[in-house]
Formats: sequence, C-alpha cells, structure tokens
Amino acid sequence: MSLRRVALALLPLAALACSSSGGGSPSPAPAPDGGVADGGGGGDAAAAKLSFKPSNVDLSGVDASGLGDYVVAEKNCSLSTESKSASCGDSSKLAFTLLTQPDSSKIGVYVARSVRVEQNAELVAQGPYPLVIVALDTMEIFGTLKATPDTNGRSVGGGFPGDTVSNAKGRGPGGGGAGSESNAGGGASYCGVGGKGAPGQGGVAAAGGATYGNPEIVPLVGGSSGGSGVINGGGTGGGAIQLVAGTSLKVGPLAVVSAGGGGGLYGGAVNQQTASGGGSGGAILIESPIVEVAGVLAANGGGGGPSSTSASTEPGENGRADAQPASGGSSQLADISLGGKGSAAASQDGVDGAVSTESSPKGSGGGGGAGRIRINTKSGAASITGTLSPAAATSCASQGTLKP
Repeated sequence: MSLRRVALALLPLAALACSSSGGGSPSPAPAPDGGVADGGGGGDAAAAKLSFKPSNVDLSGVDASGLGDYVVAEKNCSLSTESKSASCGDSSKLAFTLLTQPDSSKIGVYVARSVRVEQNAELVAQGPYPLVIVALDTMEIFGTLKATPDTNGRSVGGGFPGDTVSNAKGRGPGGGGAGSESNAGGGASYCGVGGKGAPGQGGVAAAGGATYGNPEIVPLVGGSSGGSGVINGGGTGGGAIQLVAGTSLKVGPLAVVSAGGGGGLYGGAVNQQTASGGGSGGAILIESPIVEVAGVLAANGGGGGPSSTSASTEPGENGRADAQPASGGSSQLADISLGGKGSAAASQDGVDGAVSTESSPKGSGGGGGAGRIRINTKSGAASITGTLSPAAATSCASQGTLKP
C-alpha cells in the first residue's frame, strides 16, 4: 500500500465527509426535534459536550472552544433574542445563534460553559423570539429571569402582541375573541382557557381563545394576546424561556422564573367603551439531568381590563410571578365592573369578565389562561420544593425524561 493510501485510511471519516470538490462546508443537519442554525458554525463541539439532545435546539453549529462562565449580578439586565447582545455580564463568555424550528418559527439561543444569576439580579428576555439559554455544565438561578411584557405592554421573548386595531381577535393561536361596541374582548388561551369578555346591553359574550401546544413544549412558543375592545389592544402574551444545563440546574429558594401574560386595557371614557382581554401565560421549559426547584416557576395569565375609564382606573394586572391570580382592572367608581382575573396555581383558566351596573352597561375583559411548564430530567422526576404556577397537579405543568 502506498504512503498516500495509508494516510487516507487513517483520516477520520468525519474529515472525509466534510471535504468536497467545491471546498464548501456542509449545512448542519437538524436534530430529530431541534432547529437548524441560520448561520454557519464551528462544528459540533457544543453538542458533543451534552449527554442528551435538548428539545427544539440543534447545537451542531456552535463552537464551544471560547465559551466561559456567564454571571449576571445586576438588575435590569437583558439578553436580545434577535442578535448577540447582553446588557450585563461578560458577553465574550457567550455564543449566540438564531435557530429556525421545524414549524419555521425562530428562537434565539445563548450558550455558555456555565450560567449563574445572582440573588437580587434580574435577567430579561428582549426581542421578538423565544429565549433559550444553554449551560454546558451547570446553571444556577438565584435572582429573577423573565419573559413578560414590558411596562408599556410590548411583547418580549416570543409572546404575541396585542392588536392595536379596535374590536379585533387577539394574536397568536390562542388569541381571545374580538370585542365590539357592546361586549368586551375575551381572554387569551394557551394551555388554560381564557375567560369570556362580558357582554353589555344586547351584547354577546366574546369567547376566550382556543387552547394549543403540547405538554413537551415542542416547538417552543409563547403566549397569545387577548381580544381588543373598542379602542385598546388586548393584553400581550407571555414569552417563552427554555433553560438547558449539561450536568445540573438549580432554581434557588428566592429565585423567580416568570413568563406571565399582560393585562387587558380598560375601555374609553367616552360612552364607557368596552375593555380588552388579558394575555395568556407563556412557556417555561427546563432540561438537565438533575433539576432542583426551590423557588418559583410561573406562567400565569394577565387580568382583563375594566369596563370603562376614569382618572383612577387601572388596567388588568400582568400575570403574577407567584401562585396568585392577576387582578382584573379596577376603578374607584362603584359602577365600573372589574376585569376577569388571570389564571393562577390551581386555577389554570382565566375568569370571565363581569357585566357592569352602569346605566348603559359595557362589559369588562376576560382574564388570560395559563401557559405551560415542563421539566425534563434523567430520571423523569425533578426535586420540587418551591412553587409551580400553573401547579403540578394541573395538566399545564408536567415532567418527562431527557432524550439520549
């Protein structure tokens, strides 16, 4: 045998497979249930360091050689889901890739050697796509990590935004029913059903949205928005967060991971116009061989808006980061009906809006339904001493095993 033949025989099959007459690199093949990277990568080093295949994510295009330990120790920190942008911590420790899931939706994926969010620190998803954070070793959350609508009700982390058009069905597959001149918008659904928007005189209640998705949260998708009333958009859907750790993942006793939906807005001051429904909770997916949850995982729906406005009227509350239901919008005026409450721990459905006692009754918006929570471990059983909302006893929170 010639020396050239001996050398070729010793080459790894992978090296031969990568060679081509055009000199180009092959496109990464998707994992069985994972997305495909939109850009090039540095081989499959990151994927090879995990002992399991994460849901929704293909890391074959991510080079792990430059990854480090990413630590968040401040408040008001954010990670963009559109491009690599970290407002706190050392972003050089991170790799970023934008993936396309099999349903053609996109997710923003950050990869580090390890991840730690310190107590009193806060990390927020920003941008239009769901957020995925992968730690090849350990992940520890002792502060707050969230994908909830911002203070202006704007969508973050893949939640569907409320429609700015009056009397419109909410956006997303579980969007709440449209309001009208006489009935308020319905609450959005995801796993839980959104509450009905209350009718006024001669009106018909607007339905809550249709439920969607699956317990495995594959693909990774956020919550839907509530139906809009006469002048205001419905509450924005909660975003979606996926956390993956190669060895172990811990949510500390004071930690909160939240994907709550937004509250519905109130009706207008003129003629006591109808209100909007609350947004549904989003999604939280956690995957690691060992998972400990001593804090809170919450994907609650937002409260519906009240029937009309005054200087003291408040919109529906955003989905709360605990086991309690979000309050429907309220007013100091006695004849203003309250919006329906959002979902909570054991009550995965939103509450119907109330009919007002005004002389020209106008309805209040329905509350948003619960999102989904899923935890996958090696054994199929995480250590949960904290709070899940929706609760583990409901169909909206579940556990499973990792895929080898």
